[in-house]
Amino acid sequence: MRILRNPGLRFGHTIYAHQKLDSTQNIAFELARNGENQGSVVLATIQNKGRGRFEKVWVSDKGGLYFSTIYRPQKTLSEVTGLTKIIGTCVKKALEKNISQFMPMKFDIKGINDIILNNHKICGILVETETTASDNNQPNYYIIGIGVNINQKHFPRHYESIATSLRMETDRYFSRYRILQTICESLGKTLPN
Repeated sequence: MRILRNPGLRFGHTIYAHQKLDSTQNIAFELARNGENQGSVVLATIQNKGRGRFEKVWVSDKGGLYFSTIYRPQKTLSEVTGLTKIIGTCVKKALEKNISQFMPMKFDIKGINDIILNNHKICGILVETETTASDNNQPNYYIIGIGVNINQKHFPRHYESIATSLRMETDRYFSRYRILQTICESLGKTLPN
């Protein structure tokens, strides 16, 4: 594991970068329970057990961007209604910003947690939280998990018809770290305190 520092950022100021993990969500939960600051990021090159909503598998082979960040708003559950949609909009804008320098592309948000490009899934978002037994309406923190298909050239056969990557759509290689930075900047500007 390497620790990267980006002082001054609201999200991404501290990045715990791993080569391989079961799930960035699990490590981010562990860090949050131990008092880790809002905006710290857990990043993995590969996840063995990446997951989406309803425990669906998120294929996390080398080439994608897989990370989770800790979010500690001073809001109740009802006050952060639509959080996943807000995050989706942040990620969509960040991806468009990275792609627009090469070509115009239109990303769409499907449901509340998938980002679609050319009718194929390119990004998934998972927001999970923990609350204390004494106050179920006031979360201790949220863990925001984001997986973006960036430099993959192919997917397992049963995902070929539903998944794509930035590289497959543009025939270009993209910096995972640059896209992570752009997403973190977008989250920092948009998410309520």
